[in-house]
Amino acid sequence: MSSGKPLIGWIGLDAPVEVLAAIGAPVRLDADPASPSPEAVPFGEGGGNPAMRATANKVLEAAGVLQRVVIGSMPVTGVWLYNFFLTLENGQRAPDLPPLDLVNISHEDRPSSDRLNRDSIGGLARRLEAAPDALREAIRERNAVRSFQRRIDVLRFGEQPRLTGTEARRLLDAADRMDHGAYVGLAQEALGRAPAFPAADMAPVLYSGPGSPSLDLYAALEAQGLTVVGDDADFGSRAIGPDVDESIEPVEALARRYARRDPAPAGWTTRQRVDWLTGMARARGAQAVVFDLPPWSHPPAWDLPAQRRALEAMGVACIVLPQAGPEEAAAEAAGTLRTHRAGRRAHV
Repeated sequence: MSSGKPLIGWIGLDAPVEVLAAIGAPVRLDADPASPSPEAVPFGEGGGNPAMRATANKVLEAAGVLQRVVIGSMPVTGVWLYNFFLTLENGQRAPDLPPLDLVNISHEDRPSSDRLNRDSIGGLARRLEAAPDALREAIRERNAVRSFQRRIDVLRFGEQPRLTGTEARRLLDAADRMDHGAYVGLAQEALGRAPAFPAADMAPVLYSGPGSPSLDLYAALEAQGLTVVGDDADFGSRAIGPDVDESIEPVEALARRYARRDPAPAGWTTRQRVDWLTGMARARGAQAVVFDLPPWSHPPAWDLPAQRRALEAMGVACIVLPQAGPEEAAAEAAGTLRTHRAGRRAHV
């Protein structure tokens, strides 16, 4: 991103990117948990949580070019990261870090939560000196980005899908690294070329897990004849979320939108999580949901028993991936799905 605007890093889907875009150029800092983390190693940060360690490394690597870092409080690793950086700033030989903000958003449906969310986003807007008109423009632009993302997302499922999971994710994820104008140009070009793409003839599955900027697992699934048609993760489909209401005051509109984004683990009820995932499986014709449940990301496992019961009642296979490399995990997923389909045929 080379827009010339101040670069502002953000972590977690509770970070209101519209506020950041009103005064600078937001860029997502989430990292691949499997990536090396040399900058974080001296601090022992992350311990048994490779995603937290990799994200800390990402911030430390980019500290010299970031004007600010805004961290969402959910998942809870955002709070841990924020506290780690505050501690680091006060330590000996502390690295230079940009100013940090923690945005605390409640996803409960109650008046006290509404007040908390307005105060959190309003406070961030005041600290960043984001003017109301600039907020309105940033909201319009991000809504436009989400509209393009939805049009891209639907191209990977249906009777003649035109994008594989990896192709869709590359286009969706680019919105978090590019300014509005550049992304709109990229999306328009891709959508214009899409009708000429050959139909992706693979078994449709959903991915449910923490997600990652890395698409190695998606590519490995495709090599086995499976393609991810929707993402229950902090990347891809679920990350798009709803628009911001452009008809009301910006801070109020942003508070409502971020409180009511698509259900994620640990911030919503299991019932909401089940309804959202089964709705996606039904709408996208998924044959299976591939659950990625690494031990350092345990909240999604809380929802798994209820999700499994609901999905299997629909005839959708539930495949818990082994904690292995992408190729091994994908091969096991493909074998499990073949066994599931053979069993269903035998009962017909």
